[in-house]
Amino acid sequence: QVNIALGREASRAGHALAASGELPADFANLVRQDYPRLQRYGLDPALYDKAGGGERPLLWVVDPHGNLVLRYDAKANGKKLLKDVQLLLKLSHIG
Repeated sequence: QVNIALGREASRAGHALAASGELPADFANLVRQDYPRLQRYGLDPALYDKAGGGERPLLWVVDPHGNLVLRYDAKANGKKLLKDVQLLLKLSHIG
């Protein structure tokens, strides 16, 4: 819902899913159906662990150069996330 709340700035944000293996078929079908433009990337488990991921899912905000800018756990407060992304877009000159 953050994407909707970004309003006219939404075009400056993209979405992607990084996974270390194949997604379960039912989940993969749901993702394809509900998010047809979602980009998918492979995820190296060793690098994910090194970045502090462990076994839990994380939300990463990555700049257009591939730099990790912000990181949230799966229970992140949506309003705080929205404020952080809005500030980041306001200050950003690259994306």
